[in-house]
Amino acid sequence: SMAAGSVLALTLAGWLVGRIGSRATTSMAAIALCLTLPLPILSPAIPLLALSLVLVGASNAMLDVAMNAQAVLVEREYGRPIMSSFHGLFSLGGLAGAALAGLAIGLGVPPAYHVVVSAVVALLAVGRALRWLVPSDAADASATPVFARPSGVLFGLGVLAFFGLLAEGAMADWSAVYLRDTLETTPAVAAAGFAAFSLAMAAGRFAATAWSACSGPAGCSAHRGRWPPAGSAARSSWARRPPPWSGVGSSASASRTSSPCSSARRDTCAGSRPAPRLPRSRP
Repeated sequence: SMAAGSVLALTLAGWLVGRIGSRATTSMAAIALCLTLPLPILSPAIPLLALSLVLVGASNAMLDVAMNAQAVLVEREYGRPIMSSFHGLFSLGGLAGAALAGLAIGLGVPPAYHVVVSAVVALLAVGRALRWLVPSDAADASATPVFARPSGVLFGLGVLAFFGLLAEGAMADWSAVYLRDTLETTPAVAAAGFAAFSLAMAAGRFAATAWSACSGPAGCSAHRGRWPPAGSAARSSWARRPPPWSGVGSSASASRTSSPCSSARRDTCAGSRPAPRLPRSRP
């Protein structure tokens, strides 16, 4: 259900950003995600659970597109490639959230109380951050079609992002389940696997900022392909059987820079609309 909501929202997110601007879309999607976050835990029946997951997935996908559009604006005015650093902070946020959730579970906090408090805290943080979003230019709010045929370069970037996010999403959603149920590890090891994945993603994305500064987004994407063999070779060099979490961490090398580098590269491709310049003053 959550994936279905994401797919439905992704088809409209770009159109909505083009019509009302990335700032308004980011604000609405961030608030919607905070409000819908507790619904799956609070749902008393399966149909309501499915509906709530659709809403969470749609809000999350809409926010993903809009805040990446915001990041493109900031990166352009900043004068240096920093898109990968934004994605690195996303990975650190996932790691922090997982750690706090694990702590709450360990302390026996009721799930309903946990998610409601988390949603309130997130909503307060969002309200504080929204005032710093980049205002959208009037030219950025013109009507655009929901679907458009991409150019050859944009299509190739889309394919690259698809496979990178396919690997990233599979590891983020299923790595702990695989370690716990298939390899029959302890919950602590399963959590360590997700932690290793998040740390590897964050480290690679922060490093990609420096790579992009030296060789640009295209060179960053090309450099990304060298890491999966290196991660596999490092894991196979263990004298004994490597710990299960090492495979999860090394697999992060395959996808950690594909999404940010593709997003940054898209902004310079023919057929993509240029982002407006940032204003000199904040609201």
